[in-house]
Amino acid sequence: MDIIARSQKEFSLLDCVPIGNCIIQSDYTVLFWNYCLEQWTKIPREKILGTFINQYFPHFKQSRFADRLEQIFQGGPPTVFSSQLHDYVIPASLPQGRWRIQQTTVTSIPALEGDGFYALISTQDVTDPTFRVQEYRKLRDKALQAKEMAQSAQLEAENYAAKLILAMDAAQMGSWDWDLTTNKIEATIHFRRIFDLGELDEISYEIWIERVHPNDRERVKALLQRSINTKKNYEDRYRINWSDGSLHWVNALGRCYGDAQGNPIRLIGMVVDISDRKQAEIQLKGQATALKQLNANLTQTTHLLEKRNQELDRFVYVVSHDLKAPLRAIANLSEWIEDDLEEQLSEENQRQMKLLRNRVYRLDGLIDGLLTYSRVGRAEIASQKVDVGELLGEIVDSLMVPDTFTIEVRSPMPTIITKQLLLSQVFSNLISNAIKHHDRPDGRIEIWATKKGDCYEFAVVDDGPGIAPEYHEKIFTIFQTLKSRDTHENTGIGLSIVKKIIETEGGEITVESHLGEGTTFRFTWPFLQ
Repeated sequence: MDIIARSQKEFSLLDCVPIGNCIIQSDYTVLFWNYCLEQWTKIPREKILGTFINQYFPHFKQSRFADRLEQIFQGGPPTVFSSQLHDYVIPASLPQGRWRIQQTTVTSIPALEGDGFYALISTQDVTDPTFRVQEYRKLRDKALQAKEMAQSAQLEAENYAAKLILAMDAAQMGSWDWDLTTNKIEATIHFRRIFDLGELDEISYEIWIERVHPNDRERVKALLQRSINTKKNYEDRYRINWSDGSLHWVNALGRCYGDAQGNPIRLIGMVVDISDRKQAEIQLKGQATALKQLNANLTQTTHLLEKRNQELDRFVYVVSHDLKAPLRAIANLSEWIEDDLEEQLSEENQRQMKLLRNRVYRLDGLIDGLLTYSRVGRAEIASQKVDVGELLGEIVDSLMVPDTFTIEVRSPMPTIITKQLLLSQVFSNLISNAIKHHDRPDGRIEIWATKKGDCYEFAVVDDGPGIAPEYHEKIFTIFQTLKSRDTHENTGIGLSIVKKIIETEGGEITVESHLGEGTTFRFTWPFLQ
C-alpha cells in the first residue's frame, strides 16, 4: 500500500471534522485532503493528492510560511497563522457565502514511515470568536500534550485516532462511532453531554434517535440511510429534546465505512452544539420581522401625513383666499367712501379711515405670515451651493434700506451647501426687524459668521433701542409684539417664523440685548460638507 493510500486510511477520522484539514510531508507533497477542504476550496482530493501544495498555493514557498513549516517538519511546536495578520494560508470562501476570517494551525505529527514528521494543517472559521478562541487554546494545549505523548511512546497508527478524538473533546465537539452490525454507539463525553445521555452506560441507535425532535426525525433517518447506502458523507442540522424538555440545535457530520466486501459496517462522525447560534438567528429573524412591520407602519404613517399635509395646504389656501377677498373689499370700500366724502370728513374721520385700512393691511400680512409659518418644515426644498456674502447683498438690495442706514457684512462670508430660500427668509426677517424697530434714522447693522464644527454661527447686530431681558423669550412667541400695533404696524409673527425655520434645520437662535445697548441675534446654521 503506497503512502497516500495509507494516509487516507490512517487519517480517515479527519473527514468527520467540520474544519479544513490536510497533511503534507517535508517535500510539500499532499498526503491527505479532507472533505471540508474539498467543499471550501472546490478542489477534489483526487486532483490534489500526490501533488505539491505550492502548485495550487504558491505562497507556501514564501519565507514567512516556508521557514515556519521547516520547523514543523523537524518536530517543532505548533504554529498559528491568522488571516488578520497574514494572507489566507489555504484561501477558501467559507460557509455563509462570503470571505470570512480564517485561522490556520499547523502541527507536527510523526510520519507513518521513517523518523520524520508531517505537517497537519487545520483551517477553521473564527469570524465569531465568542467561544472559538477559548476552544482553540484548549485544542492547542491538547495538541502539545498529544505531541509529547507521541514522541515519548512512539504510538502506532491506532493512537492517531485516539489523539484526534482527544483534540475534538478539547473543542467540545462530540464524536460517535455507530457499529451497524450491533446497533451500538460508542460516544465521547461531549457527545453524551450534547444529547443529554450522560447517565446511560450503553447507547443504542434507538435511544439516540429518540432524542431527535419528532419533526426532524424522519429527515435525519433518511439522510443516515442514504449515507449508509452510498458510502458518502452525512451532514445535517437538526433539533434535539433533552429530558428536562429544553430544545437544542446540533450540527452533525459523518461518513459510512464498509468491510473488505464493501458492506457498510460503521458510521463515524462528529456533532457540535449550535443552540446559542440558532437562538441568535431566531432572535434576529424576530427583530427583522418587527423591523419590517415598523417600516410598514412608518410608510403608512408617512402616506397618511402626506395626505393630511395636502389637505392642510388646500384648507390654508381656501381660508386665505376667503379671508383676503373681504379684506380687499373693505380696503377698497374705505378708499371709495373717503373719496366720495373727501370734503365732508373731519381730520379725525380721515385718521380713523386710515387706521381702518392699516388694520386691514396688518390682517392681510398676518394671514401671509400664518401661511409661511404653517409651511415651515413641510415643504421639501433642495439644497444648493450658496455664497452667503452674495445672498446678503441681494437681500439688502431687495429691502430698500434707507440711505441713512449702514449695513456692514464682514468678510469672509462662507460658501456652503444649504437651502437658500430658508436661509434667505431668516436673514430678511432679522435685517428688516432691525430697520423697522430702530429708534433713529441713522442706524447701523453688522453681520458676521464664525465656523463651529459642522455649522456656522451667524450674528446680526444693531445699535437700536435694545430689548429688556424679561422680553427675550416673548419676542419669539407667535403674535407677540413689544409695541402697540396702532403705533407700529407689526404682525408679531416674523421672529416666530425665524425661530421655527432655524430649529427645523437643526440650529438654535439666541438674543443678547439690554435697553439702550442695541440687540444681537445669534443663530447656528448646519450645512452639508
